Amino acid sequence: MRYLYLIYIIILSPLTLSAQCFPDRHNTSWSDSWISCEQSKNPNNNRGNTHWIAYDFGSVYRLGTMRMWNLNIPEELPSGLRSFTIDYSLDGQLWTELGTYTLSMATGKSVYEGEEVTDWEGKQARYVILTPIDNYGGPCVGISEVRFGLDANSDVVTTTNQDNTTSFTIKTFPNPYVDRFTLQIESQNQGEVHFSLSNILGQVVMQQSFDSNISTQVEVNTSHLPAGNYVIKVIQDEGILSKSIVQIPLR
Repeated sequence: MRYLYLIYIIILSPLTLSAQCFPDRHNTSWSDSWISCEQSKNPNNNRGNTHWIAYDFGSVYRLGTMRMWNLNIPEELPSGLRSFTIDYSLDGQLWTELGTYTLSMATGKSVYEGEEVTDWEGKQARYVILTPIDNYGGPCVGISEVRFGLDANSDVVTTTNQDNTTSFTIKTFPNPYVDRFTLQIESQNQGEVHFSLSNILGQVVMQQSFDSNISTQVEVNTSHLPAGNYVIKVIQDEGILSKSIVQIPLR
Protein backbone atom coordinates (compact mmCIF):
# COMPACT_ATOMS: atom_id res chain seq x y z
CA MET A 1 0.00 0.00 0.00
CA ARG A 2 1.32 3.44 -0.88
CA TYR A 3 1.03 6.03 1.85
CA LEU A 4 0.61 9.75 1.47
CA TYR A 5 4.11 10.75 2.48
CA LEU A 6 4.04 14.52 2.30
CA ILE A 7 1.64 17.37 1.74
CA TYR A 8 2.65 20.85 0.57
CA ILE A 9 1.15 23.77 -1.28
CA ILE A 10 -2.43 22.80 -0.59
CA ILE A 11 -5.17 24.48 1.34
CA LEU A 12 -4.69 23.10 4.84
CA SER A 13 -4.94 19.34 4.46
CA PRO A 14 -6.72 16.47 2.73
CA LEU A 15 -8.25 15.53 6.07
CA THR A 16 -11.93 16.33 5.92
CA LEU A 17 -13.63 18.17 8.77
CA SER A 18 -17.14 17.36 7.60
CA ALA A 19 -16.95 13.57 7.69
CA GLN A 20 -17.77 13.30 11.37
CA CYS A 21 -21.29 13.57 12.77
CA PHE A 22 -19.82 15.42 15.74
CA PRO A 23 -17.38 18.17 14.72
CA ASP A 24 -14.82 17.33 17.43
CA ARG A 25 -14.85 13.56 16.95
CA HIS A 26 -12.72 11.59 14.53
CA ASN A 27 -13.35 8.25 12.87
CA THR A 28 -10.88 5.35 12.56
CA SER A 29 -10.48 5.29 8.77
CA TRP A 30 -7.20 5.00 6.85
CA SER A 31 -8.55 7.42 4.24
CA ASP A 32 -8.91 10.18 6.83
CA SER A 33 -5.33 9.99 8.08
CA TRP A 34 -1.84 11.17 7.11
CA ILE A 35 0.92 8.57 7.47
CA SER A 36 4.62 8.88 6.60
CA CYS A 37 6.91 5.84 6.51
CA GLU A 38 9.86 7.42 4.69
CA GLN A 39 11.82 10.57 5.48
CA SER A 40 12.38 13.26 2.85
CA LYS A 41 13.84 16.75 2.59
CA ASN A 42 12.03 19.12 4.94
CA PRO A 43 10.85 22.44 3.40
CA ASN A 44 12.74 24.10 6.26
CA ASN A 45 16.34 23.45 5.17
CA ASN A 46 17.53 23.60 8.77
CA ARG A 47 15.60 20.39 9.51
CA GLY A 48 17.33 18.20 6.91
CA ASN A 49 15.62 14.90 6.00
CA THR A 50 12.67 14.15 8.25
CA HIS A 51 9.09 13.06 8.31
CA TRP A 52 7.02 16.23 7.86
CA ILE A 53 3.67 17.64 6.89
CA ALA A 54 3.30 21.21 5.61
CA TYR A 55 0.36 23.54 5.06
CA ASP A 56 -0.12 26.48 2.71
CA PHE A 57 -3.14 28.60 3.69
CA GLY A 58 -2.96 30.62 0.46
CA SER A 59 -2.79 33.93 2.36
CA VAL A 60 -1.31 35.23 5.58
CA TYR A 61 -3.59 34.73 8.59
CA ARG A 62 -3.41 35.53 12.26
CA LEU A 63 -3.88 32.14 13.90
CA GLY A 64 -5.64 31.18 17.11
CA THR A 65 -6.11 27.81 18.79
CA MET A 66 -4.76 24.67 17.16
CA ARG A 67 -6.42 21.30 17.76
CA MET A 68 -5.04 17.93 16.70
CA TRP A 69 -6.30 14.36 16.45
CA ASN A 70 -3.61 11.70 16.66
CA LEU A 71 -3.53 8.65 14.41
CA ASN A 72 -6.79 6.92 15.32
CA ILE A 73 -6.53 3.64 13.36
CA PRO A 74 -6.83 0.95 16.09
CA GLU A 75 -4.04 -1.30 14.81
CA GLU A 76 -1.71 1.65 14.10
CA LEU A 77 -1.94 3.63 17.35
CA PRO A 78 1.81 3.16 18.14
CA SER A 79 2.62 5.08 14.94
CA GLY A 80 0.79 8.09 16.32
CA LEU A 81 2.73 11.29 16.83
CA ARG A 82 4.22 11.75 20.32
CA SER A 83 6.34 14.94 20.08
CA PHE A 84 6.93 17.39 17.24
CA THR A 85 8.07 20.89 16.37
CA ILE A 86 6.07 23.59 14.62
CA ASP A 87 7.73 26.04 12.22
CA TYR A 88 5.92 28.85 10.44
CA SER A 89 6.67 31.33 7.68
CA LEU A 90 5.20 34.23 5.75
CA ASP A 91 7.02 33.45 2.49
CA GLY A 92 7.98 29.77 2.64
CA GLN A 93 11.67 30.69 2.81
CA LEU A 94 12.38 32.18 6.24
CA TRP A 95 11.11 29.96 9.05
CA THR A 96 10.45 30.66 12.73
CA GLU A 97 10.09 27.90 15.30
CA LEU A 98 6.88 28.21 17.31
CA GLY A 99 7.90 25.49 19.77
CA THR A 100 7.99 21.78 20.59
CA TYR A 101 4.76 20.03 21.58
CA THR A 102 3.42 16.64 22.59
CA LEU A 103 0.27 14.78 21.59
CA SER A 104 -1.39 11.98 23.55
CA MET A 105 -1.97 8.61 21.91
CA ALA A 106 -5.39 8.31 20.30
CA THR A 107 -8.03 5.96 21.65
CA GLY A 108 -8.81 4.06 18.46
CA LYS A 109 -12.50 4.77 18.99
CA SER A 110 -14.90 6.78 16.81
CA VAL A 111 -15.74 9.09 19.74
CA TYR A 112 -12.11 10.30 19.98
CA GLU A 113 -12.15 14.11 20.27
CA GLY A 114 -8.45 15.02 20.01
CA GLU A 115 -6.91 17.79 22.09
CA GLU A 116 -5.93 21.44 21.92
CA VAL A 117 -2.19 21.66 21.33
CA THR A 118 -1.46 25.38 21.52
CA ASP A 119 -2.80 28.89 21.00
CA TRP A 120 -0.95 30.87 18.37
CA GLU A 121 -2.20 34.11 20.00
CA GLY A 122 -2.53 35.96 16.71
CA LYS A 123 0.88 35.12 15.23
CA GLN A 124 0.85 35.57 11.46
CA ALA A 125 1.59 32.70 9.09
CA ARG A 126 0.90 31.50 5.61
CA TYR A 127 3.01 28.32 5.76
CA VAL A 128 3.21 25.87 8.68
CA ILE A 129 5.35 22.72 9.03
CA LEU A 130 4.86 19.98 11.61
CA THR A 131 8.06 17.93 12.03
CA PRO A 132 7.71 14.74 14.10
CA ILE A 133 10.41 14.00 16.68
CA ASP A 134 9.14 10.62 17.87
CA ASN A 135 6.05 8.42 18.03
CA TYR A 136 4.69 5.72 20.36
CA GLY A 137 6.88 2.94 18.95
CA GLY A 138 5.33 2.18 15.56
CA PRO A 139 7.18 1.78 12.23
CA CYS A 140 5.66 4.94 10.70
CA VAL A 141 4.35 8.25 11.99
CA GLY A 142 0.92 9.74 11.41
CA ILE A 143 -1.95 11.93 12.52
CA SER A 144 -5.65 11.95 11.74
CA GLU A 145 -6.46 15.66 11.61
CA VAL A 146 -5.23 19.17 12.37
CA ARG A 147 -7.55 22.12 12.83
CA PHE A 148 -6.16 25.66 12.75
CA GLY A 149 -8.38 28.31 14.28
CA LEU A 150 -8.23 31.95 13.24
CA ASP A 151 -7.67 34.67 15.79
CA ALA A 152 -11.20 36.03 16.32
CA ASN A 153 -10.05 39.65 16.58
CA SER A 154 -7.88 39.73 13.47
CA ASP A 155 -8.49 41.06 9.99
CA VAL A 156 -6.78 39.75 6.87
CA VAL A 157 -6.58 42.71 4.51
CA THR A 158 -5.30 42.75 0.95
CA THR A 159 -5.72 45.33 -1.81
CA THR A 160 -5.15 45.44 -5.53
CA ASN A 161 -5.01 49.22 -5.84
CA GLN A 162 -1.59 50.56 -6.80
CA ASP A 163 -1.62 53.05 -3.92
CA ASN A 164 -2.35 50.13 -1.52
CA THR A 165 -5.65 51.66 -0.38
CA THR A 166 -9.28 50.79 -0.92
CA SER A 167 -12.21 53.11 -1.42
CA PHE A 168 -14.35 51.26 1.11
CA THR A 169 -14.30 49.70 4.56
CA ILE A 170 -16.11 46.68 5.96
CA LYS A 171 -17.39 45.67 9.38
CA THR A 172 -19.11 42.49 10.55
CA PHE A 173 -21.17 42.21 13.70
CA PRO A 174 -21.72 40.45 15.93
CA ASN A 175 -18.46 38.50 15.86
CA PRO A 176 -18.54 35.73 17.01
CA TYR A 177 -22.14 35.06 15.93
CA VAL A 178 -24.58 32.15 16.04
CA ASP A 179 -26.29 31.72 12.66
CA ARG A 180 -26.26 35.14 10.94
CA PHE A 181 -24.25 38.33 10.96
CA THR A 182 -24.48 41.80 9.44
CA LEU A 183 -21.98 42.95 6.82
CA GLN A 184 -21.63 46.73 6.78
CA ILE A 185 -19.90 48.48 3.87
CA GLU A 186 -18.94 52.16 3.88
CA SER A 187 -17.85 53.18 0.39
CA GLN A 188 -16.81 56.26 -1.52
CA ASN A 189 -18.43 54.78 -4.61
CA GLN A 190 -21.67 53.17 -5.58
CA GLY A 191 -21.71 49.97 -7.57
CA GLU A 192 -21.75 46.22 -7.53
CA VAL A 193 -20.12 44.42 -4.61
CA HIS A 194 -19.10 40.77 -4.59
CA PHE A 195 -18.46 38.83 -1.41
CA SER A 196 -17.50 35.24 -0.66
CA LEU A 197 -17.26 33.22 2.51
CA SER A 198 -14.53 30.58 2.85
CA ASN A 199 -13.97 27.98 5.53
CA ILE A 200 -10.65 27.20 7.20
CA LEU A 201 -9.83 24.78 4.36
CA GLY A 202 -10.01 27.68 1.90
CA GLN A 203 -13.17 26.27 0.31
CA VAL A 204 -15.73 28.87 -0.81
CA VAL A 205 -18.99 27.95 0.94
CA MET A 206 -21.08 31.01 0.01
CA GLN A 207 -20.90 33.87 -2.48
CA GLN A 208 -23.21 36.69 -3.42
CA SER A 209 -23.33 39.97 -5.35
CA PHE A 210 -25.41 43.07 -4.65
CA ASP A 211 -25.51 46.80 -5.40
CA SER A 212 -23.91 48.97 -2.75
CA ASN A 213 -24.61 52.56 -1.81
CA ILE A 214 -22.30 54.80 0.18
CA SER A 215 -23.47 53.01 3.31
CA THR A 216 -24.93 49.51 3.00
CA GLN A 217 -25.84 46.79 5.48
CA VAL A 218 -26.57 43.21 4.42
CA GLU A 219 -27.67 40.38 6.70
CA VAL A 220 -25.84 37.14 5.91
CA ASN A 221 -27.53 33.91 7.02
CA THR A 222 -25.13 31.00 7.53
CA SER A 223 -27.42 28.73 9.54
CA HIS A 224 -26.81 25.98 6.98
CA LEU A 225 -23.08 25.99 7.74
CA PRO A 226 -21.33 24.24 10.65
CA ALA A 227 -19.86 26.27 13.49
CA GLY A 228 -16.24 27.24 12.90
CA ASN A 229 -13.84 29.85 11.56
CA TYR A 230 -14.55 31.59 8.25
CA VAL A 231 -13.06 34.37 6.15
CA ILE A 232 -15.30 36.84 4.34
CA LYS A 233 -13.79 38.52 1.26
CA VAL A 234 -15.42 41.63 -0.21
CA ILE A 235 -14.54 43.00 -3.66
CA GLN A 236 -15.61 46.36 -5.09
CA ASP A 237 -13.97 47.79 -8.21
CA GLU A 238 -10.29 46.86 -7.76
CA GLY A 239 -10.34 46.82 -3.96
CA ILE A 240 -10.35 43.66 -1.85
CA LEU A 241 -10.89 43.43 1.89
CA SER A 242 -11.03 40.27 3.99
CA LYS A 243 -12.00 39.66 7.57
CA SER A 244 -12.06 36.61 9.82
CA ILE A 245 -15.33 35.73 11.50
CA VAL A 246 -16.37 32.95 13.87
CA GLN A 247 -19.68 31.08 13.90
CA ILE A 248 -20.40 29.49 17.27
CA PRO A 249 -22.85 26.63 17.85
CA LEU A 250 -26.39 27.30 19.02
CA ARG A 251 -26.58 26.53 22.73
